[in-house]
Amino acid sequence: MYPSSAAARSANESLARVLAHAIDAAGKPRHRIANESGMHRDTLLRITRGERPIGLDEAARVLAACGAHPRATMVLALSGQEDLACEWMHGEMGEF
Repeated sequence: MYPSSAAARSANESLARVLAHAIDAAGKPRHRIANESGMHRDTLLRITRGERPIGLDEAARVLAACGAHPRATMVLALSGQEDLACEWMHGEMGEF
């Protein structure tokens, strides 16, 4: 069974918000994060605005480029714990 489009949209929006936070907290230019993630800066902008769906592999690359712990951050974001994802992404708790 495939997730409904509403569920997929919600997951994408959640990841977009968490990625936007990671990018803002990264302390490096957006074009550099985009480059390190292997995407164009306009694509990164559309992703963080929620205008373009993002795959988990892309989200992991963006988070890694931001210095965040990708796996824990994505698990928390997709399980409805965006606040914890943002709070823990750069700390020891994000290493779980």
